[in-house]
Amino acid sequence: FIIGEDIKKKINQKIQVYDKEQKKLRNITYKDFVILLDRSKSFDTYKQIFEYLKLPLSILKDESIRKEKDISVIKNLLKCIISIKEEKLDNNFQYTFISVCRSFLISMKDEEIYEIYCKNKYKETEFYQKCLSLTKEIDRLSLSIFLDKVIKEFQYEEKILTLGNVEFYMTRMEYIHNLCKSSEEAGKTIEEFVEYLESIFDQDYDLKFSMNLSEQNSCQMMTIHKSKGLEFPYCYFAGFTNKFNLRELKEKIIFDNQYGIILPKVEEYYKDTILKTLLKKKTRIEEISEKIRLLYVAFTRAREHIVVVMPKLEEEEECIDLVPTRIRENYTSFYTIMKSISSLLLPFMKEVEVEATKDYQKQKKERTEELLIEEDHLMVEELEEKEEEEIEEKHFSKESLHLPSKEEVEKMNFGTKIHEILEYIKFQDDSYQKLDIDQKMKQKIKAFIESKLIQKYKHCKMYKEYEFIKIEDQEKLHGIIDLLIEAEDKMIIIDYKLKNIDDENYEKQLNGYRKYIEEKTKKKTDCYLYSILDEKWKEVEYEK
Repeated sequence: FIIGEDIKKKINQKIQVYDKEQKKLRNITYKDFVILLDRSKSFDTYKQIFEYLKLPLSILKDESIRKEKDISVIKNLLKCIISIKEEKLDNNFQYTFISVCRSFLISMKDEEIYEIYCKNKYKETEFYQKCLSLTKEIDRLSLSIFLDKVIKEFQYEEKILTLGNVEFYMTRMEYIHNLCKSSEEAGKTIEEFVEYLESIFDQDYDLKFSMNLSEQNSCQMMTIHKSKGLEFPYCYFAGFTNKFNLRELKEKIIFDNQYGIILPKVEEYYKDTILKTLLKKKTRIEEISEKIRLLYVAFTRAREHIVVVMPKLEEEEECIDLVPTRIRENYTSFYTIMKSISSLLLPFMKEVEVEATKDYQKQKKERTEELLIEEDHLMVEELEEKEEEEIEEKHFSKESLHLPSKEEVEKMNFGTKIHEILEYIKFQDDSYQKLDIDQKMKQKIKAFIESKLIQKYKHCKMYKEYEFIKIEDQEKLHGIIDLLIEAEDKMIIIDYKLKNIDDENYEKQLNGYRKYIEEKTKKKTDCYLYSILDEKWKEVEYEK
């Protein structure tokens, strides 16, 4: 609440910031603010509070598909359908049946489930009958179309409204659909796809993907690690009282480059030796040093102002030059680091009153209808019914993910990272060279920026991750364009793909985007697909 109110105050006062591109001062906008935290645990709370305060907030974070129960429900639903098709109503079927029926998807009462279980009345339930009818479609439909049919039959999109944070769950479902599409392209069956999902949940194997809940002109929020290589005029920091997650050395036998093989002393029980004690101290010092470096990274993201929100500091012993080693070795949080130099910080500190309320929890956890958009941005309006099917059909095409095998996870993450970097860097200079990424990634970014098309239009207005929205029958559907360029005589749509750009579905998707943009801007619109790995362009022709 303190950060949100401070941002509103600065916007209303029209604080001046320096614009590096225009080389002059201008009024501050929402996108000039960033909130950096050391962990993403509180991100959802910030999103709710900023919506309550009517402030646009764009969150950049990594999500695990194992984090929530929604994907597990989809997995178990598919398992139920497969079990019914194979007529295997065994213990595994009973488990998945109960799991899905107790979930948000069916919301059956426990008493009813218990009676079904005791009297073996599974076949009499509406849920079973729906699954049974779907078994007739498994061999007839492709994998991705079958998944769509299952989602529609069980009204999944309507049911997630009960969970709140609809955009979050829709993006996760989009990710699963991409995995399904990739498995389909690899010739996998529905059974093999479910088996793959099982491996994610049951083994030490997981997939992460970047979530960017973005607004056109919005405050940014990310972890300190995600902010490396970026800079913002105003940086806010909070969560400084969170304790460091320092590693504990619980292994009985350890190898260390300095101390060699460290064995425990064994008498009646295991006991640490002096070498283990020394290693613990060394490890702690190394990890605290890393936290200090991380704090340095955080503070150097600010181009003009740093604002730290934390409990009041009391003056400790005066710090003239260097904090004593005995104090540094006992740092437990960023707050204790700040406390150790409080004598230097006191002149810059200001007490503020907190006017917080829990009313934000009562709000619908959807994106606010009132989008705060700059005047020069394209306005978001409803689509015509004619366009609805195209946009809805391609809603799951935001990320082009390839075969979701363990061997290709690294390549998939590479493409996701490139996508993320292209969203935030400027195409007018080589500032990307300063990013803390490997040379292969820099080379791919360089190839894109130095391509003829980007060089030709690099000084035009660019909208990255441009989102257009359609609302109908109280449902919100949307499409996201990777890069939209506004030239004087036309618009240009660019969609990044990791490798394959020859899929006709991509062309249909971009033609759907083209129709929307041409209708809203009254300008001719060119569409291009770009292969990140192959460094190739493909112009998408108008749909005949």
